[in-house]
Amino acid sequence: MADAELRARHSIDKIPKKCLVIVTKDVSGVVLPDVGPQLDAAVPPIPPLPAQPVDTTTLPDALVTLLETWVDRVGPNPQPLRPNIVLILSDDQRFDTIDLTHSKDGVTPVMPTVLSEIVGKGVSFNNSFVTTALCAPSRSSLLTGKYSHTTGVHDNGGSDGGFQAFHDASTVAVWMKAAGYHTGLYGKYINGYNMGAPYIPPGWDEWHAFKNVAYLNYTLEDNGSEVAYGSADTDYSTDVLRDLAVQFIHDSAGQQPFFLYFAPKAPHAPATPAPRHAGSFSGVPPWRPPNYNEADVSDKPAWLQVIAPWGPTKQANTDAFDQKQLECLQAVDEAVAALLHALQDIGQLDNTLIIYASDNGYSWGSHRWEPKQCPYEECMRVPLAIRYKPLAPLPRVETGFGLNIDHAETLAELGGATPDPGVEGVSMVRLLDGTTPSWRDDFLNEHWDGTPDSEETDVGQVTTNAQVRGTPWKYTEYDTAEKELYDEVTDPFELTNVASDPANAATVAALAARLRELRPGWPASPSGAFLVP
Repeated sequence: MADAELRARHSIDKIPKKCLVIVTKDVSGVVLPDVGPQLDAAVPPIPPLPAQPVDTTTLPDALVTLLETWVDRVGPNPQPLRPNIVLILSDDQRFDTIDLTHSKDGVTPVMPTVLSEIVGKGVSFNNSFVTTALCAPSRSSLLTGKYSHTTGVHDNGGSDGGFQAFHDASTVAVWMKAAGYHTGLYGKYINGYNMGAPYIPPGWDEWHAFKNVAYLNYTLEDNGSEVAYGSADTDYSTDVLRDLAVQFIHDSAGQQPFFLYFAPKAPHAPATPAPRHAGSFSGVPPWRPPNYNEADVSDKPAWLQVIAPWGPTKQANTDAFDQKQLECLQAVDEAVAALLHALQDIGQLDNTLIIYASDNGYSWGSHRWEPKQCPYEECMRVPLAIRYKPLAPLPRVETGFGLNIDHAETLAELGGATPDPGVEGVSMVRLLDGTTPSWRDDFLNEHWDGTPDSEETDVGQVTTNAQVRGTPWKYTEYDTAEKELYDEVTDPFELTNVASDPANAATVAALAARLRELRPGWPASPSGAFLVP
């Protein structure tokens, strides 16, 4: 086998040595050579002229990686790849807080490690969304692969929210453990877990979960024992969880494949940065997109119209909070670096699928709103980058919709696990490897009327709604019979609601019908909301 691999590699290495392949375009504008999306990063762009040759080192290396992977996947005896899995889930992180968008100096990205080591060496999704923009509903959807109207977790607490509404008998942890994975959770499980602690949900071998979720002065449930932490610098929770997760990786060396779920509090309110990072984003320019503190909201639903324009004090307070969120992310970025180093130490970096995501987005004043829960892009969009060399040996950007409900099915397929038959997400494996012939055109977003966390907002409350998000249209219906329609291509900041425009009547009718396909029975309470598995 080794001899065959060497011979194959020798033949591939000859290709760039025998001929110099120049990148060009044919008469129809197609870039040549067409190496496929998995390898496009080895083909320089046509502009600026003159045309340049392909990267003769990167292309053969990446090609060998893909060939080796495909032999395992489609050979005479195909087998699941069964990589180690590291899922990193931040809390309330905006989609644009990794790169230079909110850089303090225009040169240093907010999260340099995530940008260089996951985004820069993996697949970055620029259309990643959650299906309910709130912590507990989103996390339960991620773990089960199901929409919130199916899980029954609609809010962070109450009879239909948080821990007491979450039925966790069949989650991705259960599936992966059944498939032979060693599993570990480090950080936040779901809102309200403190009511059930020291309960350890099925599927988890290592359980190190917040009893009360905080940056300092918190308690971790450590495999059935409670460990209290104080207010010392060394008690900062992102750092504590980091060290525990690194130990999990080292302890897993040479053992069965593992599934590590790393879920720090950051950058959730009150956004307390590690002492070493306090003030590190002082002077960062305040965020003022075109829809910030929107002046004319007469076309918006009633829940938003009653929110007064933000005055100087509200704006200054929010700017200060935004800065602290960016500072909180510095410890998360350092934790990512530590996890990557641990994987390198045990020789498993290239054999590990690494996902970086968040449970929901966050509005910093768009449409006069903060924090999450809203039906607008700022609340729904989340960062998503996935690194796994055997499927994506070179970095690229994926434009297809990637959802939180897709993670569980993706991990199950790669790990050879059997998912719950009711899963509503779709495996992203063929998005990652660039071979999917088609993908979803739209998805459902939903929200239940609830009281926002007092530490996060003082501006209002979002009415119950359901939405179809597609391209270009986003269509939202409220249980008040109000409607919103935005063209996300021509109006990405959602400034002009065109639902009442007679020219869009057919579009509204079609999207209303589609909404009821995605959410049967809307606006009635979903029939499956409170069924116990």
